[in-house]
Amino acid sequence: MSDLFGALIVGGAMAGGAYLWSQNKAKQQEVYEIVPASYPAKNDTKDAILGWGLETLFGALTGSSTSGASAGGSGATAGGSTASQGSAGASSGSGFLGDLLGSLLGTSGGAASYSGGVSVAPNASAILALIRRAEAPQGYNSVYYGSKIQPPRPITTMTVAEVIDYQTRSVAAGSASSAVGGYQFIKKTLSGLVGSAVQSGEIFGAAAQDRAAMALLRRRGFDRWAAGSLSDAQFAQNLSQEWAGLPAFTRDKRGRTATGQSYYAGDGLNAATVSQAQVLAALGASGSGGYA
Repeated sequence: MSDLFGALIVGGAMAGGAYLWSQNKAKQQEVYEIVPASYPAKNDTKDAILGWGLETLFGALTGSSTSGASAGGSGATAGGSTASQGSAGASSGSGFLGDLLGSLLGTSGGAASYSGGVSVAPNASAILALIRRAEAPQGYNSVYYGSKIQPPRPITTMTVAEVIDYQTRSVAAGSASSAVGGYQFIKKTLSGLVGSAVQSGEIFGAAAQDRAAMALLRRRGFDRWAAGSLSDAQFAQNLSQEWAGLPAFTRDKRGRTATGQSYYAGDGLNAATVSQAQVLAALGASGSGGYA
């Protein structure tokens, strides 16, 4: 019993101290500092202390070990695996303690969840994967490569409202685009999805981003295409108008015949990063769709 109380005291004190230290440091950091557009590895002393303290605390209370319990946990960097981004930094703790620590650390464990009226269609997975490949090969934590400032922490650990606030500040700091996430949502688009596909207080993780992208797919004719009343070529053209990384299929915005360029080609900001053949392959891989 004495070992248990000792672990509780030491683990809680170290975790709490490291958290308060990191918060104070964050307040002192210059908000508009220009930094690279990728997240550096988190290997500093604070992270080590925080991780050790949480592991000790969880081990004492639950008999379990933690995995990526700090806010910079597994899948939290821009170069991480896209499949793991939705639970970036989440711990294996559960119940009240897990919710409390999740809330304090900004992880999905203590965040509001929301499904709204949007669900990701199973036959949309190949399309969504291609869009992520075209728009943000670095994953769900990606931000526009030319951003003048970075988010205060990986965006998959931020709420939707916090992400939108970051987008506002980024543009104010001089960034040419506010694009964020695996689908590179700009501020206007993301703000317009709040209340229908996502909720302002939920974590902007993989699940939320996938739902938001699914809402955009439906706006661009996914249901009609899946029912066979919209052609592959027209649906792909519609998608190219939503995601600049996809190629146009009929004409681009300037009226030029589509030969593989982005719908927005020539604007000095956007370019197609996948081919027409890859788009058609993704549509075919969905297992349904319109006439050729």
